[in-house]
Amino acid sequence: MLKNFVVALAISLIGSTALAQKSPTPLFKNGQTVSFVGNSITHAGDFHHFIALYYATRFPNEKITFNNLGIRGDNTYSFLKRMDIDILQKKSDWYVVMAGMNDVNRLLYNIDKQSDPEVQKQKQWALNDYKKNYEKVIQRLMLTGAKVVLQKPSIYDQTGDLPTPNQPGVNDALQKCTEIIDELAKKYKLQVVDYFTLMNDINKKIQSVDPKKTIIGNDRVHPNSPGHFVMAYQFLKSTAAPNFVSAIELQKGKLKSATNASVSDIVWKNDAISFKATEKSLPFPIPSAAEPALNWVAFNNELNLQPIKISPLAAGNYALNIDGTAVGNFSHEELQKGINLATIKTTPQYQQAQKVAEKIIAYRNVQRKLRDLKFVVYSYFPKHSWSANLATSQKVIDSVLTSLQTTNEKKYKSLQPQFESYLKDKPKQEEWEKKAEILANEIYEINKPTEHIYRIIKVN
Repeated sequence: MLKNFVVALAISLIGSTALAQKSPTPLFKNGQTVSFVGNSITHAGDFHHFIALYYATRFPNEKITFNNLGIRGDNTYSFLKRMDIDILQKKSDWYVVMAGMNDVNRLLYNIDKQSDPEVQKQKQWALNDYKKNYEKVIQRLMLTGAKVVLQKPSIYDQTGDLPTPNQPGVNDALQKCTEIIDELAKKYKLQVVDYFTLMNDINKKIQSVDPKKTIIGNDRVHPNSPGHFVMAYQFLKSTAAPNFVSAIELQKGKLKSATNASVSDIVWKNDAISFKATEKSLPFPIPSAAEPALNWVAFNNELNLQPIKISPLAAGNYALNIDGTAVGNFSHEELQKGINLATIKTTPQYQQAQKVAEKIIAYRNVQRKLRDLKFVVYSYFPKHSWSANLATSQKVIDSVLTSLQTTNEKKYKSLQPQFESYLKDKPKQEEWEKKAEILANEIYEINKPTEHIYRIIKVN
């Protein structure tokens, strides 16, 4: 009976909790801009675009603009360097900041350096600089009048049996970074989202079964899609995101309750029931690449509930279809307890949400391309050339590559294709920026819920 799709919900959950969530309140409000500042984990964009997808489906009338302000390789000092020309270039109502992975200077934790007493001093200096620079970042952001959220960093996997050489102690240093974040958050009265603790706990459970597996990628630093999904889950939970997409309960031929939805035209005849419903939200479509995360966090039970409950029903099985689309067959017990439509990919609502997700992915990809351009400029150009035209950029790149070719052949080989991509893509920057604006608007053009016709018919 579609056991993989069905979440049995207790009567008290649907009857009381759902009613308590009639007016879900978003953290980010209509018209606001939310900018995520960070390093490569932010640059990749997955976790905050999962958050953007949640907002576009859960609050379809609250148009939020999500900005990617991540640069791979960055730390808090780098944030300060690009603060005016990049981070503060466009006004934001919220800044959501994550740093630490590069601030601790992972090279200091190479195994061959641990006997050097000077290295131990440098580890502490790195943490001292992290605190000093992070506080300056917070102060600069707060001066704009924007609200600031601090994110504790994702973990470094120093316990897994992974292909990449280990740097033991990096994760312990990140633990110290989380303590600094708590101290700064208390001082400036800021909200904190703690990825570190949850990911650490999940990773321990994973590796207690198989030490070759990880919530992080095999490079020990960058989470794959399931890890990013866990981060999005933690952000939403920490910011009191609502549990329910909608909740509909019919009892004895009448509407008992409708949460975040309106219901009309109920027809209840013997073993056939029909009604019309307009929900105010769409379910969250979980990408297949992120689905392993459902083994670690109860996302569907806690943040993606779309229950429909009908009682009493004569014993037997019932076919549910929405707008003529077969959704599945369910027992009378399942329908009386409640089924979670948000987990069923064949519903028209889920299919609409999937189209929203495709737009979000396209938006993420364009923003990644734009951040790739910024990465080259802010990481390798002298500051006086950050706004250089293409001809000047060519000269800067030639100079950098010439220097690297004689001093660091390995780095030369890795950077040469990135610089070539920059020169090829730089003329497209304005086009991509316009495309990002268009996609941001299109997301909120296709995400509006519509009326659906439900039919439940008893089957032999």
